[in-house]
Amino acid sequence: MITVCIPTIWAKPEYLIRSVVLLNSSPLITQIILINNDRSYNYRKLDKLLECNKLEIIIPSSNIYVSASWNYGVKNSINETVCLLNDDILVDVESLYKLLPTTYGLVGINESCFRYVGPPVIRPTHIRPLGFGQLMFVKQSRYPIIPDDIRIWYNDDYLFERTPGQHYEITCSITGYMSSSTFSRPEFEIIKQQDAAAYARYKYEYCVTH
Repeated sequence: MITVCIPTIWAKPEYLIRSVVLLNSSPLITQIILINNDRSYNYRKLDKLLECNKLEIIIPSSNIYVSASWNYGVKNSINETVCLLNDDILVDVESLYKLLPTTYGLVGINESCFRYVGPPVIRPTHIRPLGFGQLMFVKQSRYPIIPDDIRIWYNDDYLFERTPGQHYEITCSITGYMSSSTFSRPEFEIIKQQDAAAYARYKYEYCVTH
């Protein structure tokens, strides 16, 4: 069984609604945790969303960004398998779940998914592919908590380095937006710079100790 965690600030609500409705129809997905990082957005007007019985909408007091949203979703998952999913892509999570090996560290997609036509393919990887953080499967028991000062970017790098086990990448067909369109706004550029500095510090500390 799968829990899906989706952080959002409602930049692409049309994709998010279609995604949640699709996820809700899957018998293998028993929990959908939606982190509403924009309290001003009136999600109650979205009837199709509110009809989804597996959906839990979490409303923090302020924007906790992506990493803390992932941390929350994994911690509060009722399942061992958690899918961390962007709010601006459409993908058949159930089909990808069926490809997962018995044991794995971290499984994510690559950027070629937005151009790929064909059946999904999974292969081992030792290098984090571009696009990896847009959809990742993690195991709750193996998930390393992401530090508070890595908020939006480099969180998939952090998980890739610290999650034990063999990592895999999936190539599949995806509709939506390459990278995170949600956080492409100019006001997030300063956070990107701060995230880069924080990640570089943690990476250095990790390399020294390992």
